[in-house]
Amino acid sequence: PRVFTLRRPEPVSVEHWIAREIPPVGEEIYISSLADLSARLHFQMSEFGRPRQPLENSWEWVVAQIRRGRNNPYDWIRALEPLRELGRGMARDGAEWQEIFRYLNRSVTFNGVHRAFPENSWQEIGEAEEWSEPLLGGEPADQATINLMLLALLDGAGVDAHPVYLSGRDAGRINPLFPSLFQFTQMIVAVQEADGSNHLVDASWPDSRP
Repeated sequence: PRVFTLRRPEPVSVEHWIAREIPPVGEEIYISSLADLSARLHFQMSEFGRPRQPLENSWEWVVAQIRRGRNNPYDWIRALEPLRELGRGMARDGAEWQEIFRYLNRSVTFNGVHRAFPENSWQEIGEAEEWSEPLLGGEPADQATINLMLLALLDGAGVDAHPVYLSGRDAGRINPLFPSLFQFTQMIVAVQEADGSNHLVDASWPDSRP
């Protein structure tokens, strides 16, 4: 925003932060990422401007960011109507969600890029129908795009499935005290069975099994 480019008065106070006596690494069952072992301080703005304007820094705000604009997975699912119709047809033929998963997993080509949201190269949601068919033909796609395709297929088949956003091992654990959209680096799919059990699946991984 332009407000950040305006000349600002000298700060009323200046704070210096120093970390001392940082404890050594504790015993853990496993290490997910070396980033989890590095000591660091996180700062997040709570307000800005004159007069002061509060910023909504919460996980509820992060959810609102995801569901707004081109990041909303449910808008992508609705836009992928050809895949939803394909899922309906497979369900009418008696296919279970595992068969639908295997169909997509065999059809797509993962480009090796793990993402929480589709790449910008896929342009706007309105163009989703245009690129879904080439991807089923083997055109490389990132993780988020492939799993959105899976969600569209499962939605058409009437399967209860939802996106799951997470942080990959390279990025380390998510800090629950630091709400940020950018802590998410990957997206997979949670499928719920009729008995209430959940399965976490990733259709982008060639060796994945439902």
